[in-house]
Amino acid sequence: MIAVNKIDDVIKLAREREDLYEREAKVYHNNLDDKLEEYLNNLSFDEVKSLQAIMYLGRDRDYDANLAPQQIYNSQFDYFDKTLGWNTKELEINQMVGKMPIAKYLIEAKKILKL
Repeated sequence: MIAVNKIDDVIKLAREREDLYEREAKVYHNNLDDKLEEYLNNLSFDEVKSLQAIMYLGRDRDYDANLAPQQIYNSQFDYFDKTLGWNTKELEINQMVGKMPIAKYLIEAKKILKL
């Protein structure tokens, strides 16, 4: 699993981007999109995949609450890894950058995973 401090870095960048988006009359693309994308590009592909699985866990909140946090993560990651599959690193990053509420999703996932 990706390190918690890296999840927190993405949350921070995403929150800054959301704040700017709200202040600047909802102009979608801004320099903070680029900063977020640059940060994600500097992660390994395995970290990107982990982060994306965590993001979707927080978005969908579809998990078995009877499982331990690591089991919840493993189940979510395996679903992506074995069922959906992965595209290129760049496409996976674009999927995440395209989600304006990514910070909200990651915060929710951290609660679910007790991180």
